[in-house]
Amino acid sequence: MAGFGALYGCVQGQAETAKFFINEMPGRPGVVQNVKVMCNEWTRNTGDGLAADRSEARQMADVVGDLYAPKLKARIIATFMGRRNTAFTDGPLRFEYRYSEGPAIGEHLLTITARQRL
Repeated sequence: MAGFGALYGCVQGQAETAKFFINEMPGRPGVVQNVKVMCNEWTRNTGDGLAADRSEARQMADVVGDLYAPKLKARIIATFMGRRNTAFTDGPLRFEYRYSEGPAIGEHLLTITARQRL
C-alpha cells in the first residue's frame, strides 16, 4: 500500500520461526525505520520441538551484532536468547528487546532503531 513503507524480510528454519525484518520509513523511500529480529518458540511441543529454529535465530542475532554493534555482539546475542526485557544504546542506535509469552508461543523480539530521527 502506498505510504506505508516497504517491508523486507527473511524467514529461516525448518519451522520458519526465525525472522529478520527491515522496515522502511513511511513516506521516505530508502530510509530505514527499524530492523527487527524475531524468534517464536513454542511453549508446548507441537511436533517441531519447543525451540525448533533456535540456532537460526541465534545466527541472525550474531549477524546483527556484526553489522550494528560489534563491541556489543555478545550482549546482543545473550539478550536475544534470554527472556528479560531490556533496552540499551550504542552510539546512534537503540536496541530494545522484548519477550512475551502467549498460550502457545513465546516471542523474542529485538528492535534496532536510530536514537534520533532525521
